[in-house]
Amino acid sequence: MLRAGRLIAALVLGMTTLSPSASAAPITADEPYSVAPVWSSCSQFFAGVSPIPTAQCGTVAVPIDYAKPEGAQAQLAVLKVPASGSR
Repeated sequence: MLRAGRLIAALVLGMTTLSPSASAAPITADEPYSVAPVWSSCSQFFAGVSPIPTAQCGTVAVPIDYAKPEGAQAQLAVLKVPASGSR
């Protein structure tokens, strides 16, 4: 049983260290693309459903092709729930 555990651990370690990283892709834009959503009520997104009272929703436009940031745009819906506790 100990051998099987060591073999599995070695396989997992090998797969995670040999796999390509997502951050390996070069960034081609001169400046990072950043857009802040405009936050509002979530009623437009949750018709007929009781949403979380403190939730805020919005949309953000992002380029479909980051190599062509002025090209076609996609609208992504985003939702946030502000923290209610204290640190």
